Amino acid sequence: MVLEPFFSLSRRKKRLISLMADTLCLSLSLWLALSLRLEQVFWTTEPAIYYVLSLTLTVTVLSFVRLGLYRAVIRFMSNHALVAVATGVSISAVALSSFSFLLHAPVPRSVPFIYWCLAMLFVGGSRMLVRSYAHRVLTKRKQKIIIYGAGSSGMQLALALMQGNEY
Repeated sequence: MVLEPFFSLSRRKKRLISLMADTLCLSLSLWLALSLRLEQVFWTTEPAIYYVLSLTLTVTVLSFVRLGLYRAVIRFMSNHALVAVATGVSISAVALSSFSFLLHAPVPRSVPFIYWCLAMLFVGGSRMLVRSYAHRVLTKRKQKIIIYGAGSSGMQLALALMQGNEY
């Protein structure tokens, strides 16, 4: 499969790849938000925009680190990680709005809202895609079984078997 070599990488390398992917997704989100709002492909030589982008990315990555987003193992990611993504992206949108105001950058007021939606889609969606792919790869290797019975003990058995590598 395509991503299987990445599963064998060290934890540190996976975190670095995740950090670079987030930086790319956030930069793309901001560029796309500006392009959508201005209804044209956004390009500027205004240095204030680049300062705002740099500061927003720095604040966002630091908030993701503080929220523990890079400690989470993506294939075991839970709803808690999605809450962390939503919180981090919200902090990022507020930072974008604040830095735009403080640096007098020509960023329309609606851009932080568009940016928030796009960043949630790209950052959260990329994590969910990788999680889904990893789950699919891991379950293909397991032998399929049927649990006969219902109730809490059947659910406990199913959950215990899902955590293992064999069934």
